[in-house]
Amino acid sequence: MYGPSVHATWVPILMMLACDSDDPAAAGRPDGVDQRARLVEALQLIDEHPRKAGGLCLTLTDGTQALDCLEQVAAAQAVHDPQEALASCTKIAERRPELAERDGECFFRVAELAGEASWCDRARDFAFDCRMHLFSGQLRTWIPKSARPGSFEARASKRIQDAGLDPYDPRPWSAMYRWVLGAQRPLDRQSCALAPDTLRQEACLATAIAVFHDRLSHGRDRGWGLCEGPLPDPVTYLEDPVLDSELAARRLDDLCDPDAVRARPPTDTLPGSGP
Repeated sequence: MYGPSVHATWVPILMMLACDSDDPAAAGRPDGVDQRARLVEALQLIDEHPRKAGGLCLTLTDGTQALDCLEQVAAAQAVHDPQEALASCTKIAERRPELAERDGECFFRVAELAGEASWCDRARDFAFDCRMHLFSGQLRTWIPKSARPGSFEARASKRIQDAGLDPYDPRPWSAMYRWVLGAQRPLDRQSCALAPDTLRQEACLATAIAVFHDRLSHGRDRGWGLCEGPLPDPVTYLEDPVLDSELAARRLDDLCDPDAVRARPPTDTLPGSGP
């Protein structure tokens, strides 16, 4: 067995066969029936016989279906046999050369599930996103819940490089500060001054504004009282003229507009929040 069933993932594929086909007319031809049956068989084999499922995926004439099918196979394999999952993605270019330029998502997913940043190099246009996903997903494993800017940047530089990212690129730093600032109640944007240099201070300060806007949007969508008066505890911040200005702008824009309040999302987790 290769971990949890992937049925919940592939059922939508079956529902969209006619819509996603590279050749819409194929569904009306006799061979279209065979293709659908072959896809169903492949998806049903993934849990118990992923290699056989992968072989069937590669025989599908519709390129999009073949790629989606094989990606599900590779994802199932990645849980217990990452090398086999990598091999499944590699077979796309080997056995279906016409699809070689479209195999990036398969390598992205396998690299992410296996935690192998070096495999992101094969994810083509998704290589950077792949590295960022891996880096961001591991933040909770090494940054303490009580961490503040300035207390972990030396370790972070190595982690960023290990993920194949540039330590002089503000984007991984922003992802990291989002995690750290997301744990602050109230939000303390001035703590960014503790970051060791201008690059990281600026990344932290900009990220704090983004976290604040996320919290405001979260509260607005739940109907919290944000239009006037003191803010609810989850959205509070320490004295900060920049955030005062951002709040004033949002109150003019959407926080006082009842039509801007959207349906309540399924959870109460604050976007961008930390531990």
